Amino acid sequence: MLRNTRQSIELVIELTKRDIQAKYRGTYLGIVWAFLAPVLMATLFTLFFAHVFKARWEQFPSSFSYGIAIYAGLLVHGFVMDVLGRGLSCVMSHSHLVRKLVFPMQVLPVVVVISAGFQLFIGLLPLIVMNYWSGAVPSWHLMLLPMALAPLVVLSLGLAWLGASLGVYFRDLSQAMPFLGNALLFLSPIFYARDALPDLFQPLMLINPITLIVEAIRDIVMKQMPPDFSALSLYLLIALALAGSGYAVFQTLKKGFVDVL
Repeated sequence: MLRNTRQSIELVIELTKRDIQAKYRGTYLGIVWAFLAPVLMATLFTLFFAHVFKARWEQFPSSFSYGIAIYAGLLVHGFVMDVLGRGLSCVMSHSHLVRKLVFPMQVLPVVVVISAGFQLFIGLLPLIVMNYWSGAVPSWHLMLLPMALAPLVVLSLGLAWLGASLGVYFRDLSQAMPFLGNALLFLSPIFYARDALPDLFQPLMLINPITLIVEAIRDIVMKQMPPDFSALSLYLLIALALAGSGYAVFQTLKKGFVDVL
Protein backbone atom coordinates (compact mmCIF):
# COMPACT_ATOMS: atom_id res chain seq x y z
CA MET A 1 0.00 0.00 0.00
CA LEU A 2 2.71 2.48 1.04
CA ARG A 3 4.85 1.40 -1.89
CA ASN A 4 2.02 2.02 -4.36
CA THR A 5 1.35 5.41 -2.80
CA ARG A 6 5.02 6.38 -3.05
CA GLN A 7 5.15 5.25 -6.68
CA SER A 8 2.02 7.26 -7.49
CA ILE A 9 3.51 10.38 -5.88
CA GLU A 10 6.74 9.94 -7.83
CA LEU A 11 4.72 9.47 -11.02
CA VAL A 12 2.70 12.62 -10.37
CA ILE A 13 5.89 14.63 -9.79
CA GLU A 14 7.49 13.35 -12.97
CA LEU A 15 4.40 13.88 -15.14
CA THR A 16 3.86 17.36 -13.68
CA LYS A 17 7.46 18.29 -14.43
CA ARG A 18 7.07 17.10 -18.02
CA ASP A 19 3.75 18.89 -18.38
CA ILE A 20 5.16 22.25 -17.26
CA GLN A 21 8.26 21.85 -19.42
CA ALA A 22 6.19 20.87 -22.47
CA LYS A 23 3.94 23.92 -22.09
CA TYR A 24 6.83 26.37 -22.50
CA ARG A 25 9.20 24.28 -24.60
CA GLY A 26 10.45 26.21 -27.61
CA THR A 27 9.45 29.64 -26.25
CA TYR A 28 12.01 32.37 -25.58
CA LEU A 29 10.42 33.63 -22.35
CA GLY A 30 9.55 30.22 -20.92
CA ILE A 31 7.93 30.28 -17.48
CA VAL A 32 7.72 34.09 -17.66
CA TRP A 33 4.52 33.60 -19.67
CA ALA A 34 2.86 32.20 -16.52
CA PHE A 35 2.49 35.73 -15.13
CA LEU A 36 3.07 37.82 -18.27
CA ALA A 37 -0.11 36.55 -19.95
CA PRO A 38 -2.53 37.60 -17.14
CA VAL A 39 -0.64 40.90 -16.73
CA LEU A 40 -1.17 41.71 -20.41
CA MET A 41 -4.83 40.69 -20.22
CA ALA A 42 -5.38 42.78 -17.09
CA THR A 43 -3.73 45.77 -18.78
CA LEU A 44 -5.96 45.37 -21.82
CA PHE A 45 -9.17 45.05 -19.81
CA THR A 46 -8.19 47.96 -17.57
CA LEU A 47 -7.56 50.13 -20.64
CA PHE A 48 -10.98 49.40 -22.09
CA PHE A 49 -13.08 49.30 -18.93
CA ALA A 50 -11.45 52.16 -17.02
CA HIS A 51 -10.49 54.50 -19.85
CA VAL A 52 -12.69 53.68 -22.86
CA PHE A 53 -15.94 52.72 -21.10
CA LYS A 54 -15.17 54.89 -18.04
CA ALA A 55 -16.06 52.08 -15.63
CA ARG A 56 -15.68 52.97 -11.96
CA TRP A 57 -15.30 50.77 -8.88
CA GLU A 58 -15.64 52.47 -5.54
CA GLN A 59 -13.36 50.03 -3.73
CA PHE A 60 -10.59 50.51 -6.33
CA PRO A 61 -10.80 54.16 -7.41
CA SER A 62 -7.49 54.49 -9.31
CA SER A 63 -6.79 52.84 -12.65
CA PHE A 64 -3.78 51.07 -11.16
CA SER A 65 -5.70 49.54 -8.24
CA TYR A 66 -8.50 48.62 -10.65
CA GLY A 67 -5.95 46.87 -12.84
CA ILE A 68 -4.58 44.94 -9.85
CA ALA A 69 -8.13 43.86 -8.91
CA ILE A 70 -8.74 42.65 -12.48
CA TYR A 71 -5.41 40.81 -12.48
CA ALA A 72 -6.36 38.94 -9.29
CA GLY A 73 -9.65 37.87 -10.87
CA LEU A 74 -8.03 36.77 -14.12
CA LEU A 75 -5.53 34.62 -12.21
CA VAL A 76 -8.31 32.61 -10.59
CA HIS A 77 -10.35 32.44 -13.81
CA GLY A 78 -7.29 31.28 -15.75
CA PHE A 79 -6.56 28.55 -13.21
CA VAL A 80 -10.12 27.18 -13.31
CA MET A 81 -10.33 27.25 -17.11
CA ASP A 82 -6.92 25.60 -17.42
CA VAL A 83 -8.09 22.76 -15.16
CA LEU A 84 -11.44 22.38 -16.94
CA GLY A 85 -10.02 22.59 -20.45
CA ARG A 86 -7.06 20.26 -20.01
CA GLY A 87 -8.93 18.04 -17.58
CA LEU A 88 -11.39 17.07 -20.31
CA SER A 89 -8.62 15.85 -22.59
CA CYS A 90 -6.01 14.57 -20.13
CA VAL A 91 -7.05 10.92 -20.51
CA MET A 92 -7.30 11.08 -24.30
CA SER A 93 -3.96 12.86 -24.63
CA HIS A 94 -2.31 10.08 -22.62
CA SER A 95 -4.04 7.19 -24.36
CA HIS A 96 -0.70 5.39 -24.79
CA LEU A 97 -0.39 5.26 -20.98
CA VAL A 98 -4.06 4.51 -20.33
CA ARG A 99 -3.82 1.32 -22.40
CA LYS A 100 -1.28 -0.03 -19.93
CA LEU A 101 -3.18 -2.05 -17.36
CA VAL A 102 -0.79 -1.16 -14.52
CA PHE A 103 -0.97 2.61 -15.08
CA PRO A 104 -2.89 4.51 -12.34
CA MET A 105 -5.12 6.66 -14.57
CA GLN A 106 -6.50 8.64 -11.65
CA VAL A 107 -3.23 10.58 -11.35
CA LEU A 108 -3.71 12.33 -14.71
CA PRO A 109 -6.28 14.88 -13.42
CA VAL A 110 -4.07 15.40 -10.36
CA VAL A 111 -1.20 16.36 -12.67
CA VAL A 112 -3.45 18.86 -14.46
CA VAL A 113 -4.43 20.55 -11.19
CA ILE A 114 -0.87 20.70 -9.84
CA SER A 115 0.46 22.07 -13.13
CA ALA A 116 -2.24 24.76 -13.21
CA GLY A 117 -1.63 25.46 -9.52
CA PHE A 118 2.08 26.01 -10.20
CA GLN A 119 1.22 28.68 -12.76
CA LEU A 120 -1.25 30.25 -10.34
CA PHE A 121 1.48 30.44 -7.69
CA ILE A 122 3.89 32.08 -10.15
CA GLY A 123 1.16 34.52 -11.16
CA LEU A 124 0.53 35.53 -7.54
CA LEU A 125 4.02 36.97 -7.22
CA PRO A 126 3.43 39.93 -9.58
CA LEU A 127 0.07 40.53 -7.85
CA ILE A 128 1.83 40.97 -4.50
CA VAL A 129 4.59 43.10 -6.03
CA MET A 130 2.15 45.38 -7.89
CA ASN A 131 0.02 45.80 -4.79
CA TYR A 132 2.99 46.96 -2.69
CA TRP A 133 4.20 49.07 -5.58
CA SER A 134 0.91 50.93 -5.26
CA GLY A 135 1.92 51.93 -1.72
CA ALA A 136 0.57 49.09 0.43
CA VAL A 137 2.59 48.01 3.46
CA PRO A 138 3.63 44.32 3.72
CA SER A 139 1.19 42.44 5.94
CA TRP A 140 1.05 39.07 7.70
CA HIS A 141 -2.29 38.47 5.97
CA LEU A 142 -0.40 37.02 2.98
CA MET A 143 0.06 33.86 5.05
CA LEU A 144 -3.70 33.33 4.70
CA LEU A 145 -3.50 32.89 0.92
CA PRO A 146 -3.09 29.08 1.07
CA MET A 147 -6.22 28.86 3.23
CA ALA A 148 -8.17 30.93 0.70
CA LEU A 149 -6.95 28.89 -2.27
CA ALA A 150 -7.27 25.41 -0.72
CA PRO A 151 -11.06 25.09 -1.31
CA LEU A 152 -10.60 26.07 -4.96
CA VAL A 153 -7.85 23.49 -5.46
CA VAL A 154 -10.00 20.74 -3.92
CA LEU A 155 -13.00 21.75 -6.04
CA SER A 156 -10.83 21.88 -9.16
CA LEU A 157 -9.53 18.38 -8.48
CA GLY A 158 -13.10 17.10 -8.30
CA LEU A 159 -13.97 18.89 -11.54
CA ALA A 160 -10.83 17.51 -13.19
CA TRP A 161 -11.70 13.91 -12.25
CA LEU A 162 -15.28 14.40 -13.39
CA GLY A 163 -14.30 16.17 -16.60
CA ALA A 164 -11.61 13.63 -17.43
CA SER A 165 -14.03 10.72 -17.11
CA LEU A 166 -16.87 12.37 -19.04
CA GLY A 167 -14.57 13.87 -21.68
CA VAL A 168 -13.67 10.41 -22.94
CA TYR A 169 -17.30 9.56 -23.72
CA PHE A 170 -18.71 13.00 -24.59
CA ARG A 171 -16.29 14.81 -26.91
CA ASP A 172 -18.79 17.67 -27.37
CA LEU A 173 -17.95 18.94 -23.88
CA SER A 174 -14.74 20.50 -25.18
CA GLN A 175 -16.78 22.59 -27.62
CA ALA A 176 -18.72 24.10 -24.73
CA MET A 177 -15.57 25.37 -22.99
CA PRO A 178 -15.45 28.81 -24.71
CA PHE A 179 -19.04 29.55 -23.65
CA LEU A 180 -18.43 28.30 -20.12
CA GLY A 181 -15.26 30.36 -19.91
CA ASN A 182 -17.07 33.57 -20.89
CA ALA A 183 -19.94 32.80 -18.52
CA LEU A 184 -17.55 32.31 -15.59
CA LEU A 185 -15.65 35.45 -16.59
CA PHE A 186 -18.58 37.85 -16.76
CA LEU A 187 -20.65 36.29 -13.97
CA SER A 188 -17.89 36.74 -11.43
CA PRO A 189 -16.68 39.91 -9.68
CA ILE A 190 -13.64 40.37 -11.92
CA PHE A 191 -14.54 43.64 -13.65
CA TYR A 192 -17.20 44.89 -11.25
CA ALA A 193 -18.49 44.45 -7.70
CA ARG A 194 -20.86 41.63 -6.84
CA ASP A 195 -23.74 43.99 -6.07
CA ALA A 196 -23.42 45.67 -9.47
CA LEU A 197 -25.39 42.86 -11.11
CA PRO A 198 -29.21 43.02 -11.26
CA ASP A 199 -30.98 41.01 -8.57
CA LEU A 200 -32.01 38.44 -11.18
CA PHE A 201 -28.38 37.43 -11.78
CA GLN A 202 -27.16 37.63 -8.19
CA PRO A 203 -27.78 33.90 -7.48
CA LEU A 204 -25.72 32.97 -10.56
CA MET A 205 -22.76 34.93 -9.23
CA LEU A 206 -23.10 33.37 -5.79
CA ILE A 207 -22.90 29.82 -7.16
CA ASN A 208 -20.00 30.74 -9.43
CA PRO A 209 -16.97 28.87 -7.97
CA ILE A 210 -14.71 31.81 -8.85
CA THR A 211 -16.59 34.52 -6.96
CA LEU A 212 -15.69 33.75 -3.34
CA ILE A 213 -12.03 32.98 -4.11
CA VAL A 214 -11.49 36.19 -6.08
CA GLU A 215 -12.97 38.24 -3.25
CA ALA A 216 -10.88 36.34 -0.68
CA ILE A 217 -7.63 37.03 -2.56
CA ARG A 218 -8.49 40.73 -2.85
CA ASP A 219 -9.33 40.88 0.86
CA ILE A 220 -5.98 39.33 1.79
CA VAL A 221 -3.65 41.05 -0.68
CA MET A 222 -5.28 44.39 -1.45
CA LYS A 223 -7.36 45.16 1.64
CA GLN A 224 -5.01 43.37 4.06
CA MET A 225 -7.83 41.78 5.99
CA PRO A 226 -8.91 38.18 6.67
CA PRO A 227 -11.32 36.62 4.18
CA ASP A 228 -14.77 35.31 5.05
CA PHE A 229 -13.70 32.06 6.73
CA SER A 230 -17.28 30.90 7.36
CA ALA A 231 -18.03 31.11 3.63
CA LEU A 232 -14.70 29.45 2.78
CA SER A 233 -15.45 26.62 5.21
CA LEU A 234 -18.78 25.95 3.52
CA TYR A 235 -17.05 26.16 0.14
CA LEU A 236 -14.48 23.58 1.33
CA LEU A 237 -17.18 21.16 2.47
CA ILE A 238 -18.90 21.39 -0.91
CA ALA A 239 -15.54 21.03 -2.64
CA LEU A 240 -14.71 17.88 -0.67
CA ALA A 241 -18.08 16.38 -1.55
CA LEU A 242 -17.55 17.19 -5.24
CA ALA A 243 -14.00 15.84 -5.17
CA GLY A 244 -15.22 12.56 -3.66
CA SER A 245 -18.03 12.32 -6.21
CA GLY A 246 -15.71 13.17 -9.09
CA TYR A 247 -13.24 10.50 -8.02
CA ALA A 248 -16.01 7.91 -7.66
CA VAL A 249 -17.32 8.70 -11.15
CA PHE A 250 -13.79 8.47 -12.57
CA GLN A 251 -13.16 5.11 -10.92
CA THR A 252 -16.46 3.78 -12.27
CA LEU A 253 -16.11 5.01 -15.84
CA LYS A 254 -12.40 4.31 -16.28
CA LYS A 255 -13.18 0.63 -16.86
CA GLY A 256 -14.41 1.51 -20.35
CA PHE A 257 -11.69 4.01 -21.30
CA VAL A 258 -9.60 1.52 -23.25
CA ASP A 259 -12.59 0.41 -25.33
CA VAL A 260 -13.55 3.99 -26.24
CA LEU A 261 -9.99 5.15 -26.90
